[in-house]
This record gives sequence, structure tokens and C-alpha cells, in this order.
Amino acid sequence: MAAELSLLRDELELLKRAFRRHLSRDWFR
Repeated sequence: MAAELSLLRDELELLKRAFRRHLSRDWFR
């Protein structure tokens, strides 16, 4: 179960990073 949680956290981190990069162009200038 711990392995699944760590994997999920990695995917969430990637999503947040991509999301921030996507939004940063429009919002955070």
C-alpha cells in the first residue's frame, strides 16, 4: 500500500508541476 501511495504522490507532483507551468503563462506574470 505504501508503494501505491508513493506512486500516487509522484503522479500528483507531476500534475501540479504541469498545471502550474500551464497557468503561469496566463496568470503569474
